[in-house]
Amino acid sequence: MVALMRSFDKKGEVVIGILGSMNETLTGMNETLKAVKGDTSMMLEKQDMTLEKQDDTIDAINRSKEEIVTEISSLREDSKSYMEEKFANIKHEVEAIKAKIGMV
Repeated sequence: MVALMRSFDKKGEVVIGILGSMNETLTGMNETLKAVKGDTSMMLEKQDMTLEKQDDTIDAINRSKEEIVTEISSLREDSKSYMEEKFANIKHEVEAIKAKIGMV
């Protein structure tokens, strides 16, 4: 019986050793996971900042597009009225030339 109890003691020491080793390994893994979590949090914060900058850039591009479209529309209207005036003048000049040469 004493031999059996000594055998259990030795097996218990082995089990305690294994459990202690597992505890150390799990503690190390826990520290590693904490570090990964911290790194992940920093990456997510940087990603959020990048997305905010992209949103600002997109807003600036959209404002620029609106300004360009407005400017082009304004130029087209100015060109249209200018060309209408020039064509009216040319029409009057052509009519005057036709009258002088007797084509009318």
